[in-house]
Amino acid sequence: MGVTGLTGPTGPTGSAGGTGHTGPSGYHGLTGNTGPTGPRGLTGLTGPTGNTGPTGPTGVTGPTGMTGPGGGIHVPCNGWDYPYFATKSGTYVVAARFVFRGTTALLGSPDSAKFIVSASGSATAAVRLYDVTNGNVIAEVTGITGEAAQVATDATLANLPAGEAVFEVQVKRTAGSGVEEARVHELCLTFEG
Repeated sequence: MGVTGLTGPTGPTGSAGGTGHTGPSGYHGLTGNTGPTGPRGLTGLTGPTGNTGPTGPTGVTGPTGMTGPGGGIHVPCNGWDYPYFATKSGTYVVAARFVFRGTTALLGSPDSAKFIVSASGSATAAVRLYDVTNGNVIAEVTGITGEAAQVATDATLANLPAGEAVFEVQVKRTAGSGVEEARVHELCLTFEG
């Protein structure tokens, strides 16, 4: 057999073969630790006001307050230059007139008639409250003496009208002489309640 000849040069690299199939996925790794809490977000807008709830029950009635003081109807009787009306007449004369509205409008009757009266010197005086409209005596006080102003009261009023009427305060001198006078300063119809 003859001697083997020299090895010829290497031929060029052949074309790359096709990509092989992808291998199976590896196992999932373990879940990592939870990260830190993020910052608090902004406060949201206030929602609309809800409907008004039902009215609660009525509370217990409180105690009744104290009754106020009684009132009155005041009628001044002034002369020309004096704080009273004076007369020497032996019959009743008019010292003042006023409208009495009636017990219906006044929601009741006065309890008494109080006259501020006096008599000069040794005179004796009498006063009365007279209903001109109906021709009735409402109150009367007689036997008044003394220079000092005093309160003369009639607490037994009669003939008080339910409707409106003209009333007169009347005064007379029942005893005395000369310049001695019977005087009436004021009338007060009292409502004691």
